[in-house]
Amino acid sequence: MDPLAKLGEDINAAIAKKNFREAAKCLVEFELQACNQPMDAIAPTITMEMLALLVLEDYNNARYLWKRLPPAAKRTRDLARAWMMGAALFKKDYPAFYAASNHAWNARCRVFVDRILETVRAKNAETIGRSYTVVSIGDIAPALGMTPDEALAFARTHGWEYDAATRMVKPVAPPPRVTAEAASLDLISNMTQYVIGLDA
Repeated sequence: MDPLAKLGEDINAAIAKKNFREAAKCLVEFELQACNQPMDAIAPTITMEMLALLVLEDYNNARYLWKRLPPAAKRTRDLARAWMMGAALFKKDYPAFYAASNHAWNARCRVFVDRILETVRAKNAETIGRSYTVVSIGDIAPALGMTPDEALAFARTHGWEYDAATRMVKPVAPPPRVTAEAASLDLISNMTQYVIGLDA
């Protein structure tokens, strides 16, 4: 089988399983092997490579991918949109990111875009929960890429209290993350207590 055709099958299989790391690996390999192909023929796959890098939050490699593309590729509408999303994320310009993601993506690209949106919203919701005790719906809506009514529905599904009179919500802070270092310290502490118990 032609190597590019085989890679195409591997890419489709990884996308179907939503195995984004494997998809990114195959897409990078596709770019290397298809470097002599006409750009209009491979632009859809390069677009997926850009989106896969964004899913993995590998913004530096997304930026290098954009830099090495020929000018003709950068004029491709889908690829340009994907890069607009990446550039906005790199700058933490969330309104620009959500605006760029609002595009008629094909089915395969849509899988990547949906995951990126899900991840960005979840991280922003976590930041809001950690940063505010009270905040207006109007302030959180842009960070979530939603209308005020959509942001209110989102807040309610996350258990945030809402005051209709002031249109303010009380975000719920997520539980603290247990880092590997903290987990190791807990383990050492537990072992110490166990040894002390044995010696007693």
